[in-house]
Amino acid sequence: VQPHQPAGRTPPSPIEPATATIDWIRRSQAILLITHLAPDSDAIGGLLGLAYALRQIGTTVTPSCSDTIISRFRHLPASAH
Repeated sequence: VQPHQPAGRTPPSPIEPATATIDWIRRSQAILLITHLAPDSDAIGGLLGLAYALRQIGTTVTPSCSDTIISRFRHLPASAH
């Protein structure tokens, strides 16, 4: 469902939110990444992958999971952190 746009206005470009997010990340001193309870492989992989990518651009990142990472995911890089 598309949000209603007032007459005469064009909808924002999909690039605008991405650009704003990238600017916010670059201005951040540190970022806390979290995932949902009882995380599955997608959640753990996404959490660790995003943490890795943000660290590559110099961002201080703390990935966090309230649950213990189950043994089948412990081989993933940085899963112990």
